[in-house]
Amino acid sequence: MIIVPDRIIFGPKSISPQYAAVRIHAGKIDTIASLEVLQGQYPEDDIVSYPRCTLMPGMIDMHVHLTAPHDPEYEYVENGQSLCALYTMSRMEQALRCGVTTIRDAYSSFGIGTALARAAEDGYITIPRIIPCLRGICM
Repeated sequence: MIIVPDRIIFGPKSISPQYAAVRIHAGKIDTIASLEVLQGQYPEDDIVSYPRCTLMPGMIDMHVHLTAPHDPEYEYVENGQSLCALYTMSRMEQALRCGVTTIRDAYSSFGIGTALARAAEDGYITIPRIIPCLRGICM
């Protein structure tokens, strides 16, 4: 499948974002190139257009505290590590649905960032890739 939005926001400047297309193969981004190049290389692929849309493949959030309370009423310590992990996993699933594919965990309580990263690597959950820092820094 070749996806053609009005614009794509991604790293390389060699392709104008207004004329780029994305080829999806086996459920993953395979190639980003001009539509003409992709049509020439993959003439059998279906083309799906998304007018007035912007595609941003793989957003990365470089500073996240996975277990930081986003709900002022929620007390992590009182509710325990297991509930904290489930709450954090739910937030990571939501981040993935919003297009965030990589999270840099700037420190999370109870080692939850490392545990969730391992669970995802082992195929138990589907969340963004987590890169844990393992130890927080205080100034």
